[in-house]
Amino acid sequence: MKTLRFVLPGVAVLVTLLLLPPPTTHAAQTGPAKGKSVPSARLRLMIDHTLASIVPFPNAKPAANRAALTEAQAEWTALAQTAPAAQQPTYTAAANLVQMLLAAEAEHDKAIADYHYSKKVHGPQDRQDLEISNAGEHSGTAFANNAKQNKENADNHKALLQKEEFMNKGAIDQWKVRTEQLRTLIEQAYTQELVTEKQMVMARVTTPTPAPAPPHPKSEPSAAEAYSPVGTWTAPKGQWTLSDDGNFTTPLGAKGTWHWSDPGKRELALKWADGGDGKGLFATDGKSLEITLPKGGKATLTR
Repeated sequence: MKTLRFVLPGVAVLVTLLLLPPPTTHAAQTGPAKGKSVPSARLRLMIDHTLASIVPFPNAKPAANRAALTEAQAEWTALAQTAPAAQQPTYTAAANLVQMLLAAEAEHDKAIADYHYSKKVHGPQDRQDLEISNAGEHSGTAFANNAKQNKENADNHKALLQKEEFMNKGAIDQWKVRTEQLRTLIEQAYTQELVTEKQMVMARVTTPTPAPAPPHPKSEPSAAEAYSPVGTWTAPKGQWTLSDDGNFTTPLGAKGTWHWSDPGKRELALKWADGGDGKGLFATDGKSLEITLPKGGKATLTR
């Protein structure tokens, strides 16, 4: 006589999931994460839905949130690799927890299938064995004692039903134990995920916002930027004129050209048409210009 073929996967399946190392991360260290900052609220709904769906059979149905779990796992697995470094442990824990929920639902679906398969095979086989046994007894006596045989048949049928009920109850009780094991593992993983979230939030609060860089001090404009030497200047011997085309004339009628030799130092270079070089030092207020003549003499021009 065949026995019940109901086999539950061991606790090691989910324990292994808990011990898996976090995904290898080559994450960008800057930029905000694209998904929700903390996944615990969504996880709580997923956990409650899953735990409610893996109730003991025979009336249980396969869970209907498989697609939502798969989508969330893909989202958080990606964030575990692309979020800022301080956020990656939270998304890794969330993705691992969703994997546990998917594994729990898959284990429950298999248990249901094994349960129904066992009933389908076990029941007909025992009934066939019972019919063969009864037929052997009837062949020799030609139904000599129908009352006795009917009672024996009824007793055998009752024993068969009791056996089926016992084995089915054992399978259901076994799954009740397994359900509590799964619940404990899942809640422990959720607690760990909450710890990583708390650490992530605290890191955000305690990390000071970098102070803005002080503005660069505005440098004072040079004399060349603030003023121009172009114009008429008064000198002891008459007027000098510096034109904007780079030419100059002196009170004595001499002519030449001028240009800025070092605007930062307010220095001009002068070249006389009949030969000889000089220079000019422009005041910071633009009101005086000290000329060094080719032969070394000086003239102070004002305006």
